[in-house]
Amino acid sequence: MRWKDPSPQLHNNSLASEHFLNAIMTTTEPTCCLLTNSGRGAVAVVGIAGSIQQLALLNDPLFNPIGSKTFRTLVEQTDQVIFYGQWNSTAEDLVVVKTKFGFEIHCHGGDAASAAIIDDLNQNGCQLVPKQDWRLLHNDHWRAETETAVCEAMTSRTANLLLRVLQNQTTSLTKLSDQIASNQIADAIAEIEQALAWADFGASLTQPRSVVFCGHPNVGKSSLINAVAGFQRAIVNSQAGTTRDVLSHATAIDGWPVELKDTAGLRDSEDRVESLGIEKAKQEIARSQIRCLVVSCEDFNGPQDQVDQALTSLREMSEQLEPQLIVFNKSDLVPAFKVPHSFDFAGPKLVVSATDQSGLQTLVTRVADALVPKLPEDKDWFPVSDWQIDQLQSMLDKLNQNEFAAARSILKPY
Repeated sequence: MRWKDPSPQLHNNSLASEHFLNAIMTTTEPTCCLLTNSGRGAVAVVGIAGSIQQLALLNDPLFNPIGSKTFRTLVEQTDQVIFYGQWNSTAEDLVVVKTKFGFEIHCHGGDAASAAIIDDLNQNGCQLVPKQDWRLLHNDHWRAETETAVCEAMTSRTANLLLRVLQNQTTSLTKLSDQIASNQIADAIAEIEQALAWADFGASLTQPRSVVFCGHPNVGKSSLINAVAGFQRAIVNSQAGTTRDVLSHATAIDGWPVELKDTAGLRDSEDRVESLGIEKAKQEIARSQIRCLVVSCEDFNGPQDQVDQALTSLREMSEQLEPQLIVFNKSDLVPAFKVPHSFDFAGPKLVVSATDQSGLQTLVTRVADALVPKLPEDKDWFPVSDWQIDQLQSMLDKLNQNEFAAARSILKPY
């Protein structure tokens, strides 16, 4: 069998991957791939691609179907598409399913079962293919990128959104291709610009966004992250300077994957190690998507000169860090605390307590609102990978340069 790549485009950003694909597209050897994500799922699926006859010969000594017939005989003499039996080397009960590309082996979801099957296949001449390249072999590049994104989703909410993108893709890209072909260039440009407007949102469906808690030492940043995450992750201590590095915890807020970042307290320090932690904190704050500036209610509950000093410091930090939320923590230590009227801030000003968890749900809700202030329409299609963004931007450039045929060629096979 000789592989035919259905996509005219290869990985533009990976010369090594391009060489790899060129090699396997001209090989007569069958290929295999672990199609499910590694982990402790109930079922793992190993895909095998090649000619049915070739794969029947390959699997015949490896798979023992239920009954008196061999696997090869069953494949050649029946129209059966599902085969039950045992994998000989592991004696594991499993299912083999015939597909248009070859077969799928459905086995126990642990890593050991699929690894043993792939090892047996490799030893018998079946070449292991990475997931991204497997999808490129069997789909056009646009679909392969979106399918890869679906498999990389970290929550059910993002997976459902990516599946919707996949369902809308053929209609949306075909419409765009037809607009260019019929010289509706203004409409095509508007479609591309609309899709690119959601590029950051599309990327966030597979990559967790950073939510950083920052502020002076000893204001309760670590305690807040522990409370939001639901268990103790960061070291909590009343001594200033305890957190000397950026600590991270992966979680989900309202179905959106995030990394909660706990940073060193921002202050002047002569301690070399602490100073390095503060510098890392500043770098993390600068590249984070959501910044929660944390202050202590205690600092606003003393003599007027203390309150004035705290307000001055808060205004300076707010201007420097440009947070989306201001969090007044430790409200359990200051009953009936109110945010000073003289402090003007456009975003949410929340009064919370990491200790008794008052105001915590409001904090989580406001973070979710800041993460995703608006959702795309159900019918919308948008890019979900760097490759798709690059292709759309290239199309836009060519349309603006009146290179209509070149722009449309990027959309193949749509």
